[in-house]
Amino acid sequence: MRLSRRTALKAGAALGAAAGIPLAANRAAARPALLVHDSRLAESPAFLASRQGIRRFDMAQEAGSLWANVRRGLTSHGRIEGLTRWSDWVQLRGALEEQGFRMESEQRIPARIAGRNDLYRWTMRPR
Repeated sequence: MRLSRRTALKAGAALGAAAGIPLAANRAAARPALLVHDSRLAESPAFLASRQGIRRFDMAQEAGSLWANVRRGLTSHGRIEGLTRWSDWVQLRGALEEQGFRMESEQRIPARIAGRNDLYRWTMRPR
């Protein structure tokens, strides 16, 4: 068998792609340390349904102490996922960035049940 430069490059690309699969799978499978949601939103139960056993923070229940908890480092244990309204997301994002978190993803989602169009599904990760 003769090894050409082209064959070597193809083999290297295939091995590199195969090596990246476990990393991508681990990243996708990483569980958040905290879920932030608002129980006043009709979409919250669906957001929480597949995430059992994860610490939750309900913005509707904690409205009075939300910012005190965020400033105290409520979220200092790892990745945070949330489903909130835009205004809540903007405020949380600023407070979390001050604590050293960075945005990993942000997606505007249609809120067909609630009839709103300003819900955001987001993830933040410690730096």
